[in-house]
Amino acid sequence: MRAIFRRRGRAAALLAAFSLTVGGLLMAAQPAAASRPRVPLSVSTASAPTRTQAVVHSASNLDGWTASTAGGANAFYGISCPTTSICYAIGGDGTGQSVISKSTDGGASWTSMTLTTPAGTLDSISCPDATHCLATGGGNNVGYAFHTVDGSTWPQLSLPAGTSELDAASCISDLSCFATTIEGTGVQTADFGATWSPLDYTTTWASNPLSSYGIYFQSAQVGWVTGRTTSCDSTSCTGIIQKTTDGGATWSVTPEASVPIAALTCPGVADCVAVGNSSSTGGMVSFTTSDGANWSEQPGPSTTAQAWDLSCPSVTVCFAAGDENEIYSPTDYVDSTGVVFRSTNGGVSWSLEQVTGTLSYLNGVSCPTTVVCTAAGGLVNGPVTNTATSSIIASTTNGGEAGPPGYYMVASDGGIFAFGSAHFYGSTGGVRLVQPVVGMTVTPDGGGYWMVASDGGVFAFGDAHFYGSTGGVRLAQPIVGMASTPDGRGYWMVAADGGIFSFGDARFHGSAANLPLSAPIIGMRVLPDGSGYILMSADGTAYGFGSGTYEACSGPAPTAAPITAFALSPTGGYWMANYAGNMSFCRQSPDYGYFSGVKLFQPVVGMAATQDGGGYWMVASDGGVFGFGDARFLGSTGGIRLWRPIVGMAAEPAGA
Repeated sequence: MRAIFRRRGRAAALLAAFSLTVGGLLMAAQPAAASRPRVPLSVSTASAPTRTQAVVHSASNLDGWTASTAGGANAFYGISCPTTSICYAIGGDGTGQSVISKSTDGGASWTSMTLTTPAGTLDSISCPDATHCLATGGGNNVGYAFHTVDGSTWPQLSLPAGTSELDAASCISDLSCFATTIEGTGVQTADFGATWSPLDYTTTWASNPLSSYGIYFQSAQVGWVTGRTTSCDSTSCTGIIQKTTDGGATWSVTPEASVPIAALTCPGVADCVAVGNSSSTGGMVSFTTSDGANWSEQPGPSTTAQAWDLSCPSVTVCFAAGDENEIYSPTDYVDSTGVVFRSTNGGVSWSLEQVTGTLSYLNGVSCPTTVVCTAAGGLVNGPVTNTATSSIIASTTNGGEAGPPGYYMVASDGGIFAFGSAHFYGSTGGVRLVQPVVGMTVTPDGGGYWMVASDGGVFAFGDAHFYGSTGGVRLAQPIVGMASTPDGRGYWMVAADGGIFSFGDARFHGSAANLPLSAPIIGMRVLPDGSGYILMSADGTAYGFGSGTYEACSGPAPTAAPITAFALSPTGGYWMANYAGNMSFCRQSPDYGYFSGVKLFQPVVGMAATQDGGGYWMVASDGGVFGFGDARFLGSTGGIRLWRPIVGMAAEPAGA
């Protein structure tokens, strides 16, 4: 489907501002999501790729996707994978000729199919089973269609006279298929292309014709067409989802919105998901319905990433393919990086997964199961002359979950920044807080997190449950940190005076509230089995309760400034860091490095250990991240202007 924008330069029309809603669209209140910045992956060349050099490596990246080039096309515009092993990808060779490639090993290798009349560029493909597919496209206002009934031979089909480019197709069986044109008309067949009849939905918008971007039929009677009206001003277009319940004889508009709708699919009888893109925010917008009629709108995880295609293998798991940081030049597109959006709650919220690490874009995605997924697109070769140089395939066999655990950073306004395989589950970035957020902790399974404010207010996201707070209690000193119990069914909070507050199944092992502290407490850490915890003061004094014990530290003493962060080590000890990044190593905790003689732009405010204890990260208040030992750098906000400073970080649990 993306070909209609790449090839004809209509992406700007799709990226329209979402500013109002009418009709059946329901506005869903969502906390403002902090953008999820990414950094390019390392490449297997001696130097990093320049703007005119596109490189893809064939090793799994941070999010469990494998990216590789595929022969036969200079760009793929669509893909359909009817099984976990068989996929078909379509596109063009850069000279106006159609290309169809087939994989029988889940996208690892591809074979170009022989076409009887390979004219035009193919834009869409739909395969109801492993041997039956319909591929559509065209050129110069003339539509083309090819089909296969054996998975190998692809005869060109005869279309009704005057049929223009068929930009989207949907087949519900090896006989029944539907296809649309950009002009808002279409064709349908009940005998797999032997004969065709009109599919007319222009009457709904006779005074304001529809430009269609996608089509999806759930059955012979129920189907949707997505797109926008052709009446657009310089900043926005009206997005449209039309629905039929009588096989295309009549159509009704379900929602009407000012974001053009790129793609739609329905994994359940009435559970449907759609995606569009906004020029006002620059990012993907998703729409969901549980009754097939009333829709809710949700912002995507990034204001710099767009989605062009969608696949939902279940009612909860969805993937959308697109690109990030795309910039439009007068002649083409530059500086985009292929990305996949992933949702595990039916499109309500999304995480962003960079899957190529180079100049590229992903146009299509097809996922036969919730863990097996393949996306297709093209590499680009730089600005102005930015044409596709090679097709690209990105695939995963584990739902994109491979790679080392990631990490989170939290800002004082509750903005969450997730990196690596860590997923964004929500934030308070758009909520007016009574007191600032001072810390966070992740649930043991990595499916959610809590944030705590200085008044003890607790905010739970994902699978993190709310077990109580001190938001309505008059505290002697502000809360400075929190920690989860090993089973995630409770948590502790600690105040600056060492007071401990236990909720859920968190056991109270004692506190430092009545001790003569020489400096305020700056945080707490819980022992792995939950049998105790350690409180750390700003002068480096540790207070142990339960099974937690204190032992004097060795190593460089951070005397130049107060302690601002600490983490437990696998030796039963802990690491301490001051604001300048100097370290102390307690109870034989290994020394993986620290800052000495280096002036940081902003002070260190938090740290987290890797799950195997082989390294640690430090984070500064500007979001700069520093990895030592086996702590890999997965991204930062060091180059982003933050609304509020970073106040802490947390590592994603292993296996999350």
